[in-house]
Amino acid sequence: MTIFRREVTLHRKKKGRKAINSNGIWIDNIYFPSTTEGRNYCDLKLLERAGEIFNLEIHKKYDLSINGVLIGTYSPDAVYHDKNANLTIEEVKPKPKTKKAEKYLRSTTNWRIFEIKRKLMKAIYDIDVVVKYL
Repeated sequence: MTIFRREVTLHRKKKGRKAINSNGIWIDNIYFPSTTEGRNYCDLKLLERAGEIFNLEIHKKYDLSINGVLIGTYSPDAVYHDKNANLTIEEVKPKPKTKKAEKYLRSTTNWRIFEIKRKLMKAIYDIDVVVKYL
């Protein structure tokens, strides 16, 4: 009996690539950096057509300035109003499959920057950013 061993090649992350391999996608002439974000946009468009939400805006830019000093900008994935005219700002994140993956996701620099911007949005505009895991 002969046992064949498969060669496993590990593809190393090239310099300058994102940590999470995500493929960008174009929908309605709008570029989405991940397919997850694109799927969420399609779901929101359906809700808008059904009349559940209105004034859907994608990648709307908010200036984060304190005392006239611009700290930075924040572009959430989606901004819309619901039936009760409540403003909702939504950020789409990939759903971690394990606790270890969730711990890693929350330890990344991008997540920490997002958390700071989320807190600045609450402090400056008094708006809560909803994180949607897909």
